[in-house]
Amino acid sequence: MKEVIMNVKNIMCAGCENEIRNAFKDVRGIIDLEPSHKTKTVTVKYDESIINIPEIKSIIEKTGRKVNDFKEIK
Repeated sequence: MKEVIMNVKNIMCAGCENEIRNAFKDVRGIIDLEPSHKTKTVTVKYDESIINIPEIKSIIEKTGRKVNDFKEIK
């Protein structure tokens, strides 16, 4: 399992958080997902043998948001 914190523009409210959660609802390899409009981040725990950071970033950006950068947590 790996963890990444992504800094994401345009997370403005709980509705935005829910939209991001829903985008990952049927995605294999996601262990835990925590979007936060307060910190403008999405923290993702994932199985790196199933999904990778570019795929996670792409799913977030399909919701109309921009991933500015990210930090992997070891």
